[in-house]
Amino acid sequence: MYFKCCIPNCASKREEAKLHKFPSAEDQRNKWLEFINCDNLKRMHSSNLVKMLVCHKHFEKKFHTAKSGIKMTAYPTLFSLEEIESGFSSRSNNEQENVLVDHTYTRKRHYDHTYYKIEQHSPLQKAQDPLIGNYSINFKTVFSL
Repeated sequence: MYFKCCIPNCASKREEAKLHKFPSAEDQRNKWLEFINCDNLKRMHSSNLVKMLVCHKHFEKKFHTAKSGIKMTAYPTLFSLEEIESGFSSRSNNEQENVLVDHTYTRKRHYDHTYYKIEQHSPLQKAQDPLIGNYSINFKTVFSL
């Protein structure tokens, strides 16, 4: 494994920048290859390709995470010096979205809990309605009088 960025004309090494492996999922790996557009990488076998690295500066800020990582759906879009310095790709949003859009991933929500709001009675209502509430009678005090 080489500890340097595989993007053509990028000389970043592990000591200089955070490096990210190619995704093992085929659809996401193909998306990376489409954006990088390097014939040498496209000809590589997938077992060798997943060992290749791309440095952090080739990913837009929207893909960065708090711990200097990248999101699972991230793909490299910054290749020229101007793009890297600005942090934004020169490709249009439509062009980026149309590269490989065959899945939409959403998190499934679970609605298996039911919540019931119990009505609360004020002390005034309890005093007016003797059937509401938990009343106990102390027979000792009643009959000892």
